[in-house]
Amino acid sequence: MTLVVLILGTWVLIATVAVTVGQTLVRRQQAQMIVDAAALTGAQEQAKGLNAIAMINQKSYDTLQAINYSHYAPIYMDNDSTTWSRIFWYGITDDWAYDSEKDFQDVFDRLNQAQDNVNFFFSNYMFPRASARRIVAENFGSGSQKLFSGEDPLSHDVAQLPRTSLLDLTDPETYPVSGAREYVPYFNNYAVTCDPCPYCVCVWCCALKADLAAAYAATAVCITAITIAGSYNSFELGKFRENNQSETRFAYYVVLNGTPPLFGRNLIRDVPPVVVIAAAKPYGGHLGDEFEEGLNIINWIRFPYSQKNNKEISPTYKAKLVPVTSGEFLVAMGRATVAGVDIDPMRFNPLSVKH
Repeated sequence: MTLVVLILGTWVLIATVAVTVGQTLVRRQQAQMIVDAAALTGAQEQAKGLNAIAMINQKSYDTLQAINYSHYAPIYMDNDSTTWSRIFWYGITDDWAYDSEKDFQDVFDRLNQAQDNVNFFFSNYMFPRASARRIVAENFGSGSQKLFSGEDPLSHDVAQLPRTSLLDLTDPETYPVSGAREYVPYFNNYAVTCDPCPYCVCVWCCALKADLAAAYAATAVCITAITIAGSYNSFELGKFRENNQSETRFAYYVVLNGTPPLFGRNLIRDVPPVVVIAAAKPYGGHLGDEFEEGLNIINWIRFPYSQKNNKEISPTYKAKLVPVTSGEFLVAMGRATVAGVDIDPMRFNPLSVKH
């Protein structure tokens, strides 16, 4: 009888240990699933930010190219007010098309500022962090309906040092446009059209048109000379990844407190604390590079720009899970220690975490 009791007691103890080990493994696996989802969601937000920066670069590039191409159709006409100015101020040399073109710098400035805003709001501790926290909140605590409905994590946050930007961007570069635009007079501008002209009015109108033609001829020579001398607009635009910038990534960790075992609470120790961490990163797209100037025949005839190394801007970033780095592990370990959990590095090696 004593032997039977010993055997049954041993079986119960073995079963209790087995259930506890299983409880520990399942609990860790479930926590890992959640933190994987949190890290991937954060990296997806980063991918959105990178795609937005790439699309802004593409918009800036397209606008610059449109200005360049407009110079290959060089004929433009005065408006009415400028036409009258040329009549009454003989040989006036203002170039309103050139002056109007300068306004595009305001467009580029707004696009450059938009990139800075995106770079801030999609940094690790902004939108990506909020998305990761939402994943954790959906799976923990009394308000959730998922894996840990009756438990809140001791600690969970980004396993990286704080940054105020998603990545380091270059400053805008200065790109001159072609100076090949020519000024060609438009003699029948509405402002000086006086047909039909009765009697003396016709004489006055003809004299007026002759004066206009002389003024336009002088203007055309002057503006052409200024253009050939290299007087053309240039614009500051384009923000790209710094060459020495490390890869953009997002790491997140969750710390769970120890919990009593399902069975044999008086026989064996509590289930140990759970510390899980995961990392993910955006991949697949391209923010672009500084634009290369096309063939430059002479200083005032420039061909349109192209992407350096012929690698096009590509707003196609996606996210994927990647191995955790030692630095990310150390951040998570330090914050878990602050939360009151002792981590044994021998039991949790970040270099062995693969996805």
